[in-house]
Amino acid sequence: MAIPSTERGRAADEGELSLRPFEPQRGQLDWFQPGEELRRQPQFLWNPRGCKMSDMDVELLVVPDCPNESLALSVLRLALDRVGLAAQPVRTSVIASQQQAEEREFVGSPTILVDGVDPFGVAGQSAAFACRVYATPAGLSGVPPLGDVICALTAARDRGLASPQ
Repeated sequence: MAIPSTERGRAADEGELSLRPFEPQRGQLDWFQPGEELRRQPQFLWNPRGCKMSDMDVELLVVPDCPNESLALSVLRLALDRVGLAAQPVRTSVIASQQQAEEREFVGSPTILVDGVDPFGVAGQSAAFACRVYATPAGLSGVPPLGDVICALTAARDRGLASPQ
């Protein structure tokens, strides 16, 4: 069923398929040069000039119905944007049992993994099918501080840029 043109914008806002063509906002595509193709290959992001930007693997591990999942994902997305990796895919994996927690060395929900490493992990922590708390300047929190996530992503990005391509 075609959506009448007057309904297109509203339908898109309500989560339905929008029939409008992509119309970038001012400044959104300043980096893109006409005639250049944005190439994308599995696990690699490319800028329009063909230089590899990132092959970082980012994963959010959560328990079912984690009350901090959406906030953790928001912090992670904002941090990725701040370090210039807004297009970086993020996988969310649900840890459904203590056995899975032990297999994945999961210490609590939510856990952010960058290239398979928990940047907030502490040596000797036991696997736990539970909620996780992070120490912040304001006290304990269910998500790591934005600044700490930015630092972890920046370090991983810089390691990736330094590795041979």
